[in-house]
Amino acid sequence: MNKSELFDFINDITSKMSVVEYNQIPEIDLYMDQLTTFIDEKLKDCKRNKSDKILTKTMINNYAKDNLLPPPEKKKYNKEQIALLILIYHLKSEITIGDISAVFDYMETEKISVETVYRAFETITERENREFPDAVEKILEEAEKPHKDKTLVLLTIIALIVEANSRRMLAERLIDTLKN
Repeated sequence: MNKSELFDFINDITSKMSVVEYNQIPEIDLYMDQLTTFIDEKLKDCKRNKSDKILTKTMINNYAKDNLLPPPEKKKYNKEQIALLILIYHLKSEITIGDISAVFDYMETEKISVETVYRAFETITERENREFPDAVEKILEEAEKPHKDKTLVLLTIIALIVEANSRRMLAERLIDTLKN
């Protein structure tokens, strides 16, 4: 793989990683089947494989059972619950369900609205999508110095994982401060 092909991947990823805007979340309450259909449709580009599931009924029920998500009212999920489920989906790949719970508990304790957090999440994601190609370019510059194209992909993978681990570890430390 060469640099041009790698940037084709990056452009594809950043074009698909747009967040579901808060305004796009339905104002009307949704039943479970409507909810899973909505989320599957809106987050389908986040899937690695077409057969991957975004959120299953079982997952959603478990989140409610574990108090990560308020239980549905009359078997319907409101806009806030849908926003929380989208946040859970994005957060769970990097931090534990326990840490997500700590974040949500902090939001509730400090009376920070789901809408406020979700809109910040939108802004952060948009910024990351804009800045991601430049960040990878810097990684590539370092990887290219001592190596040829053959190792470029491998070194880029390692660099991205190291960066992701550093960011996850900082997030975990910050979450630990919320618990005190």
